[in-house]
Amino acid sequence: MEGLLDFLKTNQAIAFITALMIFFVTMLLVVRRVIGFSVTLLLFIFSILAGLVIVHYDTFPACFRDAYSSNEKEPTKQFDMQILKAMKDLQTEVDNGKETLHLVLNQVQEVFQELEGQKQKLETFIEETQEHFKNEVEEVK
Repeated sequence: MEGLLDFLKTNQAIAFITALMIFFVTMLLVVRRVIGFSVTLLLFIFSILAGLVIVHYDTFPACFRDAYSSNEKEPTKQFDMQILKAMKDLQTEVDNGKETLHLVLNQVQEVFQELEGQKQKLETFIEETQEHFKNEVEEVK
């Protein structure tokens, strides 16, 4: 009994059982006329390929690992470099924006100071004019 269980746990047995299940499902669908000839043919080919893939399961991870392991880290490094470059560019842009903002604020402050000076001059002019007219009105009386 243990020998049968050990056999059923092997890749060959799993591949055979999978292929048989796909085959029987396909035959059931053909007998009930649910699928046509082309789909039947595709399912039979799929059952054979599924069995072969399961039998050779041990070789596939090595192929995928070799194909992706060398290329996987390099794009990550390139992506990290691009992110760092973008962050530096953004930081430079923010710094330039801050400098421009400081310049504009300084200019606005200078304009307000000039306006304050002109306001003071205008107020003194108005006061002088009022005093001058008061003096003229008093002289006319």
